[in-house]
Amino acid sequence: MIDVAIIGAGSAGLVAARHLISAGLRPVLFEAAKTIGGAWTPMSSSAVLQTPSPGNKQNDDDHPASKMWSGMRTNLSKYTCQFTDFPWPEGTSTFPTVEEMHDYLQSYSDTFLQD
Repeated sequence: MIDVAIIGAGSAGLVAARHLISAGLRPVLFEAAKTIGGAWTPMSSSAVLQTPSPGNKQNDDDHPASKMWSGMRTNLSKYTCQFTDFPWPEGTSTFPTVEEMHDYLQSYSDTFLQD
């Protein structure tokens, strides 16, 4: 099986990985954070809007470049930013929070990318 590198495990990287699998290839995802989500990786409350400095380390689960904070919402409705074949869970906010976005991407990954 041929390995194909994908840089980033945000929405585009996850979709690319899914389609590579369906084409008989093996995606290898490289992500700066220790979790999927790309820009939609929520920051811990201790890292919210803090400027990195030698004495101010990020939580290990945070995306190193993320500017998302708890409760932040998309500027697109859930109807605009959903995958065509993967609906949002019942009860999702019209303008999803960063946590809802991250959970949605995690669920997509769990559904289509797990061995």
